[in-house]
Amino acid sequence: MTEHNKIEQELIKYWIQVLKHNITIPAQKQADMLGIKFEDNVDFDVEEVVINLINKAINESKQVGSYNLPKNFGNIIIEREGKGENTLKNISSKRADGVTNEDIIKWWNLNDIDRRMKMSFHEINHIYLLKYFVAKEGLNPDQALAKTRKLLPVYGDSSDTSHFTGDDRPLPFELYNRVDAYMINRNLSELVQYKKDIENSSSFNALIRREIRSGKL
Repeated sequence: MTEHNKIEQELIKYWIQVLKHNITIPAQKQADMLGIKFEDNVDFDVEEVVINLINKAINESKQVGSYNLPKNFGNIIIEREGKGENTLKNISSKRADGVTNEDIIKWWNLNDIDRRMKMSFHEINHIYLLKYFVAKEGLNPDQALAKTRKLLPVYGDSSDTSHFTGDDRPLPFELYNRVDAYMINRNLSELVQYKKDIENSSSFNALIRREIRSGKL
C-alpha cells in the first residue's frame, strides 16, 4: 500500500469531495445547460477511484522527475524565459495562444500531484459526457465526441495538429484556471448568449481562442 504524505492526504480528501458532489463545478455548469447531472451517473467507489488516481499521479510524477519540483517553479520558468532559456516545451506556441505569466505561475506553482489530478479529472469529465450522449441520446461515438468538444475544452500540446487543426487544436494546460473561471462566469452572467456562442463555434477550444483574441478572456 502506498503511504501518502500530508499534502497527498489533503488532496485525497479534496478530490473525494469533488467527485462525490459534481466532478468539477465548471464542467457541471456546462452540463447543466443540457439538464445533465454528473452525480446521477456515479456508480463506482469514489474513494477507491481517487486513491488509485493519486497513486497513478505519484508514480508518473516520480518516473518523469517532476515529483520534487520547487513550489515556485512557475516563477522559475518565467525568470529563465527572460534569460532566453526555454524550460517549457513549445513555450512559443503557448504564448501565441495567449498564455500569460500569471497563467504559468498559477499552473506550475501547483503541487505536481494536484496538477496531474486536475488533468485526470478533466479526462473524467469528458468520459462522463461521452457516455451520457451515447447512452441517453443514442449518439454514435464520433457524434458524442463532437458534441462533447463543443461543451468542454480539450487540453494538450497546442502545437499538435495530428487530430485537430486551427482553433480546434488542444489548448495549453496553462490556461486551465482561466478557462474554468470563464466557464463559471458566463454560465452565471450571460447564459443565453453563452449558449449561442457555443453553438456557433466549431469547438469549445475555438470559442476560447476567439475570446482570448478579442480580449474578453
